Amino acid sequence: MLSKIRLAALLVLSAGSLAVAAEPEDFLDDPDESLEAKRCVSLSRIQSTDVLDDRNIIFYMRGGDIYRNVLPHRCSGLRRRDAFMYRTSMSQLCNVDIITVLESVVVGFTPGASCGLGMFYPVTEAQVKGLKEEVERARKLDLDVPE
Repeated sequence: MLSKIRLAALLVLSAGSLAVAAEPEDFLDDPDESLEAKRCVSLSRIQSTDVLDDRNIIFYMRGGDIYRNVLPHRCSGLRRRDAFMYRTSMSQLCNVDIITVLESVVVGFTPGASCGLGMFYPVTEAQVKGLKEEVERARKLDLDVPE
C-alpha cells in the first residue's frame, strides 16, 4: 500500500504532466516512430554518450547531430554504472551490436551485463532535456518514502 506522502507525490506529478501514463517510463520506452531511424552511426563521429536509464542512451555526434538509442530490452546496471564498452570490426556502431556494462572495481573495470543496441533516432537538444526530465520524474516516483 502506498504511503500517503508517496500517493500525494504521485498525484501532484500526474496532475503536472499530461503525458504521464500508468507506467512513468512508458514515454522513455517508445521513440517517435515517425522519425527516420538509422541502423548505424559512424564511430569516428561519436563525441560522447549520456546514459539516461537502463534502456536509453543519448549519442552526441561531431557536427551537432544527436541520436537516442532505445535498447530492445533493459540492460541491468547500465543506469547505475553509466559506463559501457563495445567492440565492432566495422567503422560503425549498429543496432545489431552488443554493449557491455563496465562495473568499477578497485583497480579498474570488469565486464558486467551485455545488451543489444536498438535503432538510432534523431533527437533535438530540447527533446533530450524532456527525456531527462521524464527520467528524473520516473526516479522520484520509484523512491520509497518512509511512512
